[in-house]
Amino acid sequence: MYMDDFHTVLLNNTASDGDLVLFSTRYAASVVYPNISKFVIGDEPLRRYLGVTAPGSVIVEMAKNSTDFDVYDVPTNFEWSETFVWDKSDVKVFVQPRGLNSKLNLEYAETLTSSKLQITLIYDDVTAAEEIAVIMNGLKAFFPRVIFRCWDTVEADVPFQLPTLPQIASSSEVSGVLFQQGTVTEHTLRFFIQANIDKMKVFRSVEL
Repeated sequence: MYMDDFHTVLLNNTASDGDLVLFSTRYAASVVYPNISKFVIGDEPLRRYLGVTAPGSVIVEMAKNSTDFDVYDVPTNFEWSETFVWDKSDVKVFVQPRGLNSKLNLEYAETLTSSKLQITLIYDDVTAAEEIAVIMNGLKAFFPRVIFRCWDTVEADVPFQLPTLPQIASSSEVSGVLFQQGTVTEHTLRFFIQANIDKMKVFRSVEL
């Protein structure tokens, strides 16, 4: 099973909070979990998204009225019983990597929200995001006090429904999180950033 199919498969195989689905890097997992829907992870993006290291497996448990899910590691030597060993495990926490994304020349964001003006490139395919990253890097000199960051949704999801990726988001103490509408070009991104700066000046008298 592949990353593009993950959410559809999850919804098709669960009905309520507490329902479980197993995702594994091993075909052998199909014989030791007889009462749980099972799928083999078929690509690297899905493996990264679920935080699985081969030859491992994870259990996905539906939560929050089936609008979200928790992920638990399953020991590689686990054998089926009526006691779910992953109930005793901590829920996996997904965060962005630290440091610089060398392909985009942008630091990873620790959070999407910021009191200072932050412009974040949100993406799931680094190759598709490179053109926008070039634009962002070219604008750093024009906006030296603006924070430019990136966010890989394969590493950690965002708490928003995004129709397409990549996306540009701004955040500040004045406006919260906003998304740029339409095609991202140097002109439209510069206008978007300047509009955020002007709004901050009006409402907070912030000099940027």
